[in-house]
Amino acid sequence: MAGGKQIVKGMAHFAMADEKHGKIAVSHGVGFLCVEKTECYCYTNAIKSLLVFLLTNGLYNLNSKQALECIKKVPVRSKKEKNQLIFVPGKNPKPPAEAHREQLWRCVLRGVEQVAPDTARIMAQQPGCFSLISWNSLYYNHYKTIEGDIPWIDRVIQAPGPTEDDRKAVRHWRVRLAWLLYSVIARYPFLINLAPDPAVRATIKETCRYFENEGNIACDVRELLKRPLRQMMEAGDRILLIGHSMGSIISYDALWELCHLERNHGQVPLFLSLGSPLGLRYAQRRLQGARYRGARRYPGNISTWQNISAEGDLTALDVTLRDDFKEMIELGLTGAIDDHCEGVFNYFRNEKGLNAHRSYGYLVNPVVGRAIADWWHGE
Repeated sequence: MAGGKQIVKGMAHFAMADEKHGKIAVSHGVGFLCVEKTECYCYTNAIKSLLVFLLTNGLYNLNSKQALECIKKVPVRSKKEKNQLIFVPGKNPKPPAEAHREQLWRCVLRGVEQVAPDTARIMAQQPGCFSLISWNSLYYNHYKTIEGDIPWIDRVIQAPGPTEDDRKAVRHWRVRLAWLLYSVIARYPFLINLAPDPAVRATIKETCRYFENEGNIACDVRELLKRPLRQMMEAGDRILLIGHSMGSIISYDALWELCHLERNHGQVPLFLSLGSPLGLRYAQRRLQGARYRGARRYPGNISTWQNISAEGDLTALDVTLRDDFKEMIELGLTGAIDDHCEGVFNYFRNEKGLNAHRSYGYLVNPVVGRAIADWWHGE
């Protein structure tokens, strides 16, 4: 469109807005359509939802009237969007929600402070923007106390970074050997009883409970996340969804259901997965949408996906996700999937020693802090 302004660009589509003639032209790789712009709707966000609608439903020849009806389904956004962070923790019993949220928020602020002190101060004045999806009490039917963790959380917050001992610990030959063994088990789950660590065996079995949806537990857990996501999407908030460990699986599945089962056209500007097992074939074969091909296989509501894995984190056996989910980019379902794993250290320690997987250690990391700070400012 001559004189147009590019507003959306992806591998499989682009959109142009012609301010003068009040039209939006959309190319989605197969056809080309022109949509009248209405002042009642924020067309930048609406066009993103239109593209997702087209791609996920296999509709390539909508006329302008049909396309406009799709746009009208998008809620009107307020002029001032609210930033909302949602954190979905990993497995194991957790402390009571408010106590847990308070400590996680401290770590978030510390991570941002390391790279953007002014942003951290602004965020600290808005604690209500941080939500915790406390699914663990539903899954395990009990809590753990937090008092024993607080001294170690204080320690990781005050630490300037990983020590030389931390770096050596995650690169020790025993860790590398364990990584090799667990990689084989992840590929061939029937070998689970060969795992030397009882905790790892328990982890795989607990994950099976989720994937098999015993007693409808997986649906109930995902609903805890989808409920606030629906509200935030309806309000037009800017959402950062952080999924740690198994929480990244729950997040992915919930987003898929919102997109494909509920036809919710809301978007998550940034999905941040930390220490995620989503790279494992065992998990990928059991995700929501795994039985489909093409756009319906994946969630279509993630604008950008950043994946961060710490060295020595044995839960994130396959530390890169872009290679596994690159089709989402090719289909135009997301703008980018970026992996950060080299030189990333989780230096959380407790009385048992270094734990390269704990969420507190991830959140204080400056790589995570940079991702959050950039999202906060809309970058």
